[in-house]
Amino acid sequence: MSASIQKVSDYGSTYTRWGRKQCSGTDTELIYTGFTAGQSHYDSDVSTHFGGASNLLCLPNNPEMSNKSAPGSSFLYGTEYQQTFFGSGAVDEDVPCALCRSKHTYSSVMIPGRKSCYLGWKLEY
Repeated sequence: MSASIQKVSDYGSTYTRWGRKQCSGTDTELIYTGFTAGQSHYDSDVSTHFGGASNLLCLPNNPEMSNKSAPGSSFLYGTEYQQTFFGSGAVDEDVPCALCRSKHTYSSVMIPGRKSCYLGWKLEY
């Protein structure tokens, strides 16, 4: 029996919460949890492993594999913590993620380099 994702509402905007397995904020719902993946960042792999996602991806816990239809290769790598910044037991642990929907918003944006919102926007997490 496979797991299913149930659509709870028809409106709202989505955002990814990196490093967490749950949503925060007012009137938010969890769409799915998963693990963070992206391209290789190890110097030893860069010369031999080309391709991968340009941005980090939040892969669901229950992926569905498909047949490769194009020649060549592209690699995705799981992401794990390498420092103790998130806790002493975090080193080498997989980085979780959660895809969330905010029910009473119509757009969302992550603004890099800021810890507060611009006028007219609200902080989700």
